[in-house]
Amino acid sequence: MAPSARRRGRVYDGYDCGWTSHPDPDKATRTLRTVEEAAEWPISHPRCARTFGLRPDALDAPREDGAAAAPWP
Repeated sequence: MAPSARRRGRVYDGYDCGWTSHPDPDKATRTLRTVEEAAEWPISHPRCARTFGLRPDALDAPREDGAAAAPWP
């Protein structure tokens, strides 16, 4: 793994739950977030049922040609 590669995880949350608060337009569920992002926002509101599934196949590693990593579908 490249030294600057970051691990990502899939977010499992309520269908309409936002990332930083419930009404946040940035919806959380089924997105890939870095481990650092997950630690910063483990929940978005009281009684939030958010969980994370680590995805070792979804590293945010820089490519050898210097281009940005392709987004995960």
